[in-house]
Amino acid sequence: MDFDASGPDTIFYSLPASVGPAYKPDTLPGPAGRVSVRTMDVALKDSSVQNYYLGIEHQFFQNLLVRVNYQGSQGRHLPVLMNLNRFDGSRYNATLSTAFTRPNDLYTGFNYRANNVTSGYNALVTEVQKRMSHGLQFQFGYTWSRLIDLGSDLFTGETLQGSYSQPYYFVSNSHLNFERGPGAFDHTHNYKFVLTWEIPFMRDEKGLLGRVLGGWQMSAFYQGYSGHPIEVYNSRARRAGNAKDPNGFLENIGGDYNLDGVGTDRPNYVGGAASAAYSGFSPADGIFKDIHKIGCGYQGAQSTAASIASCNAAFAVGSTPNSLFINPPGYGIRFGSLGRNVFRAPWFNNMDAALLKNFKVRESMRLQVRGEALNILNHPNFDGIVTDLNSSSFGRSQILVGNAVSRILQLGARFTF
Repeated sequence: MDFDASGPDTIFYSLPASVGPAYKPDTLPGPAGRVSVRTMDVALKDSSVQNYYLGIEHQFFQNLLVRVNYQGSQGRHLPVLMNLNRFDGSRYNATLSTAFTRPNDLYTGFNYRANNVTSGYNALVTEVQKRMSHGLQFQFGYTWSRLIDLGSDLFTGETLQGSYSQPYYFVSNSHLNFERGPGAFDHTHNYKFVLTWEIPFMRDEKGLLGRVLGGWQMSAFYQGYSGHPIEVYNSRARRAGNAKDPNGFLENIGGDYNLDGVGTDRPNYVGGAASAAYSGFSPADGIFKDIHKIGCGYQGAQSTAASIASCNAAFAVGSTPNSLFINPPGYGIRFGSLGRNVFRAPWFNNMDAALLKNFKVRESMRLQVRGEALNILNHPNFDGIVTDLNSSSFGRSQILVGNAVSRILQLGARFTF
């Protein structure tokens, strides 16, 4: 049996309790003998998704087809992992020391599995398809979509490159509404284009030249989509300044604005429109105009020049804190005004192409020769943007995605008989 895990009880894994506890948390190794336990919402509901679709298509001429579709889905009771052993203001004390109060101080954290996340997806899909005629066929598709949710996967560290662009936990367990925003897998614009073309050059020519130079076929595939959302946040821990707030506590001039011991807090953005924050430079050099760490102190605070200088030196910020993002004003528990997933990673663009020809050797023998180019435009696709304002790599891409080694050329032949 388990006693109440939200209270200061020893957990028993034996029945009856007189047999004794399987373990007593405050006797185990680790900080004060504390351990992290896994628990789950006892009122879990089945996750569900409702899908809906409406489409129209029309054939123009003999070989041209146009489709326009609306697609949508709603997700309810989706799973999420939370740290339940925390609350806003747990570190609001006179010294802002490392000692702070947890709801249950026997444990470092409650690895809490719940399903209180919702999502909504809406998309307009347009397709134009031309069937093969006169040596040409192609298909073009464009999707405009929007995914809005409260969290995009179980562990909240989202996307394939989530360790770079998403924090691990929600900003606050008490304000899940702060998490409503574009989902981590949201790509607003998505383009696809497929082409097959029978090259007319010397196609009908007889003789050796016709056999060698005529009858070649070219194919190409292009895919491009806008970057997924990235979440700018400040993982810096709280830090005590030299001044006191109106309640007599040393002011927090560092991070952890809601003082819950978890560094997922979002700052204030003062750079104008979101689009004005981008540098236009290579993502390897930083996608934002200012890639410095965030400064200490906060707007309108009582922080003295000495306390701010001390904090900046301690966090190696130097004399040039970030000009786009600042700590939110106020005392005690506070939250930054920047929303979740406001900014975007770079676009993804890729084109592959192939050139091939089929030779008839004999009646039952065929030889196909082909040359292929992967990422023929030699365009690097960057991702893994560091979005932690407390990192010296803030704003910079860490990885390449897709064909990470740039253009690849290859030749091949296939003989069938």
